[in-house]
Amino acid sequence: NKIAFIAGVFDGCHKGHLHILQKMRELVGEEGKVIIGLNFDNYVIDYKKRQPLTNWVLRKRALLYTEFVNDVYGFYCDPIDLIMMIKPNYIICGNDYTEDKIIGSTEIKQWGGEVIIIPRIPNVSTSNIIRDIENSRSMTSEEKAVSDEFYKKQFTNE
Repeated sequence: NKIAFIAGVFDGCHKGHLHILQKMRELVGEEGKVIIGLNFDNYVIDYKKRQPLTNWVLRKRALLYTEFVNDVYGFYCDPIDLIMMIKPNYIICGNDYTEDKIIGSTEIKQWGGEVIIIPRIPNVSTSNIIRDIENSRSMTSEEKAVSDEFYKKQFTNE
């Protein structure tokens, strides 16, 4: 059975996260495994300079609640130990990275695996969501209505 691995924070699980997870599931099929390396909270604080929107346990539960994910492992910064332990067939990343910047891209080739880069949904990110929420505090009612419609589209297929 095939294994696909991705590492990340997965904070404020949104349409972009679900898009990548769905593509991972399609890649490995129903019999395969989708495994997430999930950054611990202290990494979010140290690297992103903010508290995560939800703590590690809740982010893990949200990922496992999806129909796409089989397992979630925690790590601080560098997922290479997880990659070497799991030996996935695929390391998945969004197209905000190039293969030479993806941790494990050299190692995975040792066992015949490959790096798959999945295009992200433009303008959909937790950082954008946080920024827009902060900006919405000073919006007029008309701007708020436009923003509400935008976010409705972020979390639904409408």
